[in-house]
Amino acid sequence: MRFSTLLLFICAKDFFTSADDEVNILCSSKFCSDYTEKNSCRALPDNCKIQNSTYNGLILPSPDPCNCCQYCLVNLKENDLCAEGEEGGLVPDSICGPGLTCDAGVCTKMSLAEIKDNTQECAKAASDYEKRKTEGNIGTMEVPPNCDDSGFYKPYKCNLGQTCFCVDKDGERIFGEIPYTSNADLILKCACSRKYSDAVDFIGRNLHPIEHFRCTENGDYDTIQCIGDNCMCTDASDGAPTFPSKSFVNVSEISSTTLKDCFHEEVHETGKYYHPCAEKYLKVLEEINSYKKDGFSEVFEVEFPSCSLDGRYAPVQENEDGGYCANPDGTPIGDYKGNVNEMNCKCARTLLLIPEDANEKPECCSNGNFNRIQCRRGKCYCVDSDGHQDVKNTDHTKEIEVDANKIEQLFCYEYDRCVYQN
Repeated sequence: MRFSTLLLFICAKDFFTSADDEVNILCSSKFCSDYTEKNSCRALPDNCKIQNSTYNGLILPSPDPCNCCQYCLVNLKENDLCAEGEEGGLVPDSICGPGLTCDAGVCTKMSLAEIKDNTQECAKAASDYEKRKTEGNIGTMEVPPNCDDSGFYKPYKCNLGQTCFCVDKDGERIFGEIPYTSNADLILKCACSRKYSDAVDFIGRNLHPIEHFRCTENGDYDTIQCIGDNCMCTDASDGAPTFPSKSFVNVSEISSTTLKDCFHEEVHETGKYYHPCAEKYLKVLEEINSYKKDGFSEVFEVEFPSCSLDGRYAPVQENEDGGYCANPDGTPIGDYKGNVNEMNCKCARTLLLIPEDANEKPECCSNGNFNRIQCRRGKCYCVDSDGHQDVKNTDHTKEIEVDANKIEQLFCYEYDRCVYQN
């Protein structure tokens, strides 16, 4: 659905026109249907139709309104003529193929250093994993990198027996986490949280709750989305409107009757859209905007609550006593406290998702972070801030995992056990 190609910035005038319109969403199926009737899509060349050793290329969304068509970016071969292009120039229709670079107008082989620099993070990690595997240097709890066909990370990573969580294309953790499952490929698509991450990278700041679509706890799009007071049913996989009965309803009319195909009792409330943290956040934002409207160029310092992309409270919260780990409803998790700048509470939140009778649970620090040394199945090993076994051993005289009575031999033994440096 083309709608999902848009960034998550929300502007009501772009999405809604009048209540009389049958379809009033920019980049809808109807828009593309009308567009392609008036502007026929160019036929794809053989390079993208055949896809073999002789003919191959990338099929990409075309740079026309709403990406309604497709176009082929042909892979050039060694010694083929090429153009590097320039900002504001024509959209290219070819590119030097894998392992090649455009040098002085000709596709030439990359050096090993260039190949390494142009290799995606997941592909690099996978190569390192395979190398260490042949050397017999794989950790007991180490999980092989989960890469897509382009060498980027797939949407999730898992800690065996604990949880699976969303990551961006470079493998950095983002919002979205569920109890561990071997079916994460089917459940953890993380489309909403990934799109939010792209938007933040684009504008360089976090977005307000009214500036992005709401995600669910697993990183998908919430099936009900509101823009201002107008609410609609959407597809969880891409945020596209589904409109089961009529285009939208007023936020006060949200119910299992008005939005029957997307209202879920365990997630949504009748007549209400925003969850408590987002609601509190928007009240603070409204107060700031009212001062600016009255002519104040600078507003006194105010504290926004820290919210997750589902509108509930983020894991790390702060009060007059310092930082503490919070449940999604904002109440403290146990007695996890500390310096708010040194906390991530990932371990504390992980414990919420693991069954109480689980045989193996991670060891948390008093501030809710993962203890850097974890022991499972007879072995002790170092972990990163996400609880993954850490094999980045820069001191090769030390070990990546040992028996429980030899933890002083671990390469991270001298590190701060509860504070992680980026």
